[in-house]
Amino acid sequence: MALLMNHAEWVANRLAALPDALPFEDGSEVPIDHVPHRIRHMPEACGGAWIESGELHVSGASEFLSRRVTDFLRA
Repeated sequence: MALLMNHAEWVANRLAALPDALPFEDGSEVPIDHVPHRIRHMPEACGGAWIESGELHVSGASEFLSRRVTDFLRA
């Protein structure tokens, strides 16, 4: 904690310089390997998330879309 307090201004500046968070929702674009991919919600499909035709397809209920995208990007 002392380290952070001694460098609070530096930390604040770095945090302020971070880009805005990307919303993981249908139609948003997310970079995968530095290539933008549009998120496509496929509620009736099975299989989690997968890349197809330059898009990130995500199955299941809409309330799980963000978590499925996050899980896909972490893998």
